[in-house]
Amino acid sequence: MVLDMFTTMKGSLLNDFYPQGWDLKKLDDCCQNTWEDLAVRQDFWHKDFNAVPVNTTEEFAIIVGHEMAKRILTAGKEGRKIAFILPVGPVRQYDWCVFFLRQWQVKCDHVYGFAMDDWADADGNEAGVFGPQLDRVFYEKLGELTVPVQQRNAATRQNLPTYAEKIEALKAEGAKLITVHGIGRALRPAFCEPGFAADFDNVEAYMKETYRLGAELHPLTIMENSFTTYRGNFTAMPCYANTVTMGMLLKSDEMIGGCSSDLSPADANWQGMGVWATLRYGPDMWVPCSFIPAVPGKFYAVKAVCDTKKPYVPVP
Repeated sequence: MVLDMFTTMKGSLLNDFYPQGWDLKKLDDCCQNTWEDLAVRQDFWHKDFNAVPVNTTEEFAIIVGHEMAKRILTAGKEGRKIAFILPVGPVRQYDWCVFFLRQWQVKCDHVYGFAMDDWADADGNEAGVFGPQLDRVFYEKLGELTVPVQQRNAATRQNLPTYAEKIEALKAEGAKLITVHGIGRALRPAFCEPGFAADFDNVEAYMKETYRLGAELHPLTIMENSFTTYRGNFTAMPCYANTVTMGMLLKSDEMIGGCSSDLSPADANWQGMGVWATLRYGPDMWVPCSFIPAVPGKFYAVKAVCDTKKPYVPVP
C-alpha cells in the first residue's frame, strides 16, 4: 500500500491548498533527480545558464559574494554602471561581497541597488523593513567604498513603480542588470507568487507586469518566512508585499543565486523542491522559478538540499 499525497489528498485539508496551476505529479517527477544530475543541461536552459553544485551553505555564500564583487570590479574598470536587484534572504553573500570589495579597495559609486521586495498591506503601504536591512547587511559594511545613498532603491509604494524606468535608463547607458536571488517555498524568486498567473491569459501578458503593490502572499510564503525570520511566530507576518515580478526579473542580463539552506542541518530543509522545480519543470507562469534557466546566469545548490529522493530519516 502506497501512502503519499496522491493517494490521500482527496477530501483532505490540502485538497485546495496548493496553487491551482501546480502539476503536483510533475513536481514529484522533478524531485526524482539526484545531486549527480544537477548540472545535466535541459533543452529549455539558456546557453549561458549553468547549474553548479556546492558542498555547504558557507561555500554558497562565498561564491555568490565573490560573483557579485567580481562584476562590480569589472564594471568599474570598464567605466560602466552596474545595477543589482537584491534580496533580503539569503544575506550571507553580502558579507563576502564586502570582504572582497574591501580587499580590492573597489569604490562602489557606479553601483545601483534595487531591493526586490518588502512587506506591505493590501494597498501597498510598505513596512519599510527590507530597504533598511540592505543598508545594514550590505551598504553600511562597505564603509567609505559604499553605494551612494541616492543610488539605493527600496520597494516603497512610491518608488517601486519607478524601477522599470530607472533600470531601462541605466541599461541605455551601458549598465548590466544582475539579479541575486533565492527560491521561496512557493517556488518563486522575490515575492513573485504563483497565484499571479491567474490574472493573465498567457505568458506574454504575464511578462508585461514588472511590479506589484500589495501582492497577496500564498500561505506557503507566510509559513516559510515565519520560521526564517520570526522563529515560527506566523502571527508576526504580513499577508501582503510589494515586489518586482517576473517581467522585471527576466530583464536581467544575468541571474545569480540558488538554494543554499536556511536551516541547520541542511537536511532539515524545505528547498529541495525549489532546486528541481527551477531546473527541471520547464517555463510555466504558475511556477515562477521555472523561468530562471531562460536567462544567463549561475544557479548554485547545496548538496544536502538537493537529495529529495532520500527515504525519511528523522533529523536529530
